Amino acid sequence: MDSEFNEVWIEYAAKIKAANERFADSRQRYFVDLVEEDIGDYPAIVLTLERYLLITLSGVFNEAEENEDGRIPVIRFLWFVSPEFDPDPSKAFKFIQKNHKVDPEKYLPLIQKYIAKAFDLSTGKKATSHAIAETGSSNDWVSTVIDQIAYNYHWSEKDILSMSIPRIFLYLEKIKQRSSGKIINSCKEADDLKHEFMQRVNNRIHRN
Repeated sequence: MDSEFNEVWIEYAAKIKAANERFADSRQRYFVDLVEEDIGDYPAIVLTLERYLLITLSGVFNEAEENEDGRIPVIRFLWFVSPEFDPDPSKAFKFIQKNHKVDPEKYLPLIQKYIAKAFDLSTGKKATSHAIAETGSSNDWVSTVIDQIAYNYHWSEKDILSMSIPRIFLYLEKIKQRSSGKIINSCKEADDLKHEFMQRVNNRIHRN
């Protein structure tokens, strides 16, 4: 029985280690400013607090429901998250002209996926990402986030606004972990593998 247990554990230990390494790598990538996302054929920054506010306060989400031409809100969103974004209206106009054939049916689901990914590390990620993707509301959480980060790290408001949202949530996680002394987030894939390992062991015990 011990030899069987060891064989199974060796198999799962390797899988668990690999899962934890993937989990760590997926989080560490948000500390590299050169990392970009893709929305279909369009490059995009990892969504920052500032760009998020620009998008929501400009009414892009509401516009998607009210505008008969579904291309306009999609193009505006893609411009707001573009690495080439510039507040100059003439540059925005050129971007719209260049991409006027964009397919809203293709890109709206991709945009929702992009937003959900930005909030994936939030402790309230399901409710938050759903509310933002559907309505563009829930902006009052931003001031709370800025306050917590500024209070703990003494960074400027400008620096915090320019940070990617996933990075913000990683810092908030560390703040909570430091105050509670508990691990806030663990690797779900690794946890599932541990559970699967225990089930296999228990099944073998019951068969013997």
